[in-house]
Amino acid sequence: MSGPDQEKRTSGRKRKSTTVNIDGHIVKKENNYVLKGHSYAFGVNLNDGKKGTQKAKALKRIQRAPRKQSEYVKTKLHHNAEVKTKIEKDGIARRQYMANAYSILEPFLEMKVLQKLRKEKLQEMDDFKLHVQPEIVTTTLRDYQMIGLEWMVQMFVRGVNMILGDEMGLGKTLQTISLISYLKEKNIATNGPSLVICPLSVLYSWCSEIDKHAPSLRYLRLHSSQENERVKQIELFNKNVLDYDFVITTYDMAKTKQIESLVRGTYFNICVLDEGHVIKNMTSQISRAVRKIHSQSRLILTGTPLQNNLVELYAILNYLYPEFFTKPDSFEDAFDITNNRIDPEMLLKANKMLGLFMMRRLKIEVEKMMPKKLETKVNALVSLFGRNASRF
Repeated sequence: MSGPDQEKRTSGRKRKSTTVNIDGHIVKKENNYVLKGHSYAFGVNLNDGKKGTQKAKALKRIQRAPRKQSEYVKTKLHHNAEVKTKIEKDGIARRQYMANAYSILEPFLEMKVLQKLRKEKLQEMDDFKLHVQPEIVTTTLRDYQMIGLEWMVQMFVRGVNMILGDEMGLGKTLQTISLISYLKEKNIATNGPSLVICPLSVLYSWCSEIDKHAPSLRYLRLHSSQENERVKQIELFNKNVLDYDFVITTYDMAKTKQIESLVRGTYFNICVLDEGHVIKNMTSQISRAVRKIHSQSRLILTGTPLQNNLVELYAILNYLYPEFFTKPDSFEDAFDITNNRIDPEMLLKANKMLGLFMMRRLKIEVEKMMPKKLETKVNALVSLFGRNASRF
């Protein structure tokens, strides 16, 4: 049939051609294959490039060259792989540490976890001795701070996550800065940053403490009330995060989707939670967010005693050792305020168990350098004449 009347269909739909013209030759579309590289594209005409069609897009994908990774991306991937390898090695050392403390941990662990620990061969663990403080730290550490640093380095080398629970005012921040300085100076940790998450009230204090005690260390503050400044900080993180020794942010920022996705792409040496008892509620948003962060070691700083509430203690131990503290049952049974049930024997066992992972000192115990308070009494004569006493 021919003619304009015959070309129109009664349904109003346009006719769809089943052939295509290639170099003057009429070819059925079903026989039209294009070989590009090692892939076939069906029904595509190179000479009839109608943009926007699915077939044209399919051909474009075939022709597109693979995207090249920048040198920085390659370096970061290598860094992440290196830290990941250390995490796996630390897992072996951590199991050994736990196996040596089997009798202390037994009341608090699931049977399946205990069975795995029984299979570990007991080995003596060498004590680490620290004779001098790191040269990077320009402030002279006090004796108890050196002891704290020595303990933290030993725990790091053993692959054991830790809690520094010194009373407020004993220099937990300085000891943490000294730890990261020592690991960098002795090439124990991988080159790259550690992550510090803290309350907003001490954010700038962390920055000033680093400037004061270890001015050669570099830090990136990942918090600002101004949007332009936040954008700049995120750009620095994306381009140069491996050049910093510290990335410092707040709990409010850490639980935002933008920062959460940002830090999850980086493997840190240590994840430090200042005032870390904020994660005592496992269902809170910040508690879930920090558990997604990748780091070789985890360190909690807190001046609040943790052993007063076993249910909250479990949440903290689960963050530090999720593969060992898997169920809160024994903690809940020993400390149930609702039913007024407290097991004093389990409280003592929990206190002993906590000593495996936490160092806590009080000012009265360690601060021998502080002079005793001097009280001076001044007796003042009060005139009976009131304000006019100076006239007489």
